[in-house]
Amino acid sequence: MKKENKKQLIIAGTVGFIVLTLLVLLGLAQIIKSLDDKDHMLISRRYFTATLLKDNTVLIVGGVHGGAQILDTAEIYDPKTHLSHYTSSLNIKRERHKAILLDDGRVLIVGGTNPKITNIKQAEIYDPKTGTFSLTGELNTNIRYGFLTLTKLKDGRIFVFGENQAEIYDSKTGKFKFVGNSKCNFDDNALALLPDGKVIIMGRASEKIKEEIFSTKEELISNYKSEGLDLNPKFIYKWFFLPNGTIIKTENFESKFKKTTSKVRTSEIYNPSTDKFTLGSNMVEPRINPKALTLKDGKILVLVGNRTNGKPYQDTEIYDPKFNKFVAVRKMEKQRSCGLSPVLFTDGRVYLVSNDYYPREQLFDWFIKLESTCEIYNPNNQSFKFTDKCIKPLKGGNIPILLPNEELLIFGGSNPRMSNLQERKIEIVDTKGIK
Repeated sequence: MKKENKKQLIIAGTVGFIVLTLLVLLGLAQIIKSLDDKDHMLISRRYFTATLLKDNTVLIVGGVHGGAQILDTAEIYDPKTHLSHYTSSLNIKRERHKAILLDDGRVLIVGGTNPKITNIKQAEIYDPKTGTFSLTGELNTNIRYGFLTLTKLKDGRIFVFGENQAEIYDSKTGKFKFVGNSKCNFDDNALALLPDGKVIIMGRASEKIKEEIFSTKEELISNYKSEGLDLNPKFIYKWFFLPNGTIIKTENFESKFKKTTSKVRTSEIYNPSTDKFTLGSNMVEPRINPKALTLKDGKILVLVGNRTNGKPYQDTEIYDPKFNKFVAVRKMEKQRSCGLSPVLFTDGRVYLVSNDYYPREQLFDWFIKLESTCEIYNPNNQSFKFTDKCIKPLKGGNIPILLPNEELLIFGGSNPRMSNLQERKIEIVDTKGIK
């Protein structure tokens, strides 16, 4: 064989070996990627929504990526294949929005914010039949994104509440209808549908019971002294939180002085048949931004919520609609933050998904240990106990979704030591093994 032919064969063999090696490496990369893609969102997100559709797939919408990029993307996660795929995009980029499944299988997306719009009034609808988002009605009020809460009424309409204003969305007309202001100034709140179809609103609020205008400092100070309170002439703008639940606020009012006396309120009832609000009974603790979950017997478990000093409650309570009364029950095993996500199991127990609370002095220990704790509430004896079935590593701001087969999916969440891949991870918990 000629030297030239041998040289060509060697070159061809070398090229073939390189190509084959590249193909093998590419195949291995694809296999590794497919393993990474399983049970992962396609992109890490925070402040997004995850909604279980009627076909038991999950719609994941919007949010913020990497701390700055507001997303208009949406994806579908299929628990059967353990894979996600992109669907069509939102019409408006949004984070901190809310989503709720309508009776017809579509999903309503409400509120949120982005760099261009502080309060997004324009709502959207996702239709799983077409896989597309379309614009629907606009909110009538300036409900700030952080204080917006949704619940579905018995007739399928959606009750939208925030900053003591309420609206109703009707999917048949595609419009929002303003139904009025509540009697109290609710900010962060929890909603629950009662057995009679009414809605209870829970959270620390105040009802204005008296307002007085004073022309001079002397008149104002004299009034405070007559009520047994001291007001420093140098610092006359002040809040008084009295032991009897009364709040007194002083502020400047067109060069005069306004004194507003309010009463702490912690629940209110909305009647959809009359569009009227009535005061409910007070919670055992005046919780700011509590979490509420309706139990199998129709009672409502009320959890966490911040105190006025910012620390969350470890105490819990039950609201009984039959007697319109809140009653204290046992404490959780561990103090937990307001990002807690309670999940109702089919057997009536409640699973508390992580969101441990650590005081400032313990934050360093938490960062080193990175512990995660979960617990179960048993309504039969109103007790809490730790369970070893818990998500790892600790994930704050997660969204849990319970499937009909009793598998629990946990989307999102973050901590300072999590990688992008860990933040994308969709964790699966077999609830049948939780005792």
